[in-house]
Amino acid sequence: MNAHHQTFDAAVIGGGLVGKTAALALTQGGLRVALLAQPCASLPAGASFDSRVYALSSSSQALLERLRVWQALDLARLGPVYDMRVFGDAHAELHFSAFQASVPQLAWIVESSVIERALDAALRFQPNLTWIDSRAQALDFTADSASVGLANGSVLAADLLVGADGAHSWVRAQIGSKMNRRDYRQTGVVANFKAEKPHGETAYQWFKDGEIIALLPMPDGHVSLVWSARTEHAERLIALDPAQLAAEVERVTGRQLGGLDCVTPAQGFPLALQTVDRLVAP
Repeated sequence: MNAHHQTFDAAVIGGGLVGKTAALALTQGGLRVALLAQPCASLPAGASFDSRVYALSSSSQALLERLRVWQALDLARLGPVYDMRVFGDAHAELHFSAFQASVPQLAWIVESSVIERALDAALRFQPNLTWIDSRAQALDFTADSASVGLANGSVLAADLLVGADGAHSWVRAQIGSKMNRRDYRQTGVVANFKAEKPHGETAYQWFKDGEIIALLPMPDGHVSLVWSARTEHAERLIALDPAQLAAEVERVTGRQLGGLDCVTPAQGFPLALQTVDRLVAP
């Protein structure tokens, strides 16, 4: 959709979960919103699960409920966490229980694409929202608005500009916000498995040799691996074939869930702490 010299109350640059949630909240609040984003891509051919999952807290669930997105999620794709067991190097164990904490669940494990598709559907029903399929490439400020130049030659003006464009944010760079990055020299290795034994809606976590291995409960007897490994080790894990990776996860977890069948290829996400000197600019 061409946005040639249009004016909006708010413009959101960035189309992940944060950007789309922000755009939906703003437009449901009665504002005219421009969203510079792409709809969620389909899963790769033959894939049954998204490799990337989120653990959502009760506050995130409440936000999605207020936006009427949670109610639209496919319940068959949600994994509640009722218990959590954490194992240390010295055979120490911690146990957290939703029942003991008097809460419905400790968290929900949800695939990224499941949430994003529901957000996309909700956004399409918002008459005050305009999807813009073009990249922002220039940003100027006046006393009362921001002006965004787009790669397609259009210009849009907005009273509020939201930068939700990720770790390497273009918006952050344009407002001159300085970023400090602390590299943990670790990579989060993620993959999904079908487990031989029932997981009982329990999240498992192991601390071993400075690394953290987690198996998070997903529907239909599946679990999601998040292995925070030293970068060199992570590269070796990602290079394993599915059967080799499953065998290695079985080994480090003591076959807590029996045999594992890898159902999505492993991916790696570098882990770092990023802080900025300011989050808001005139």
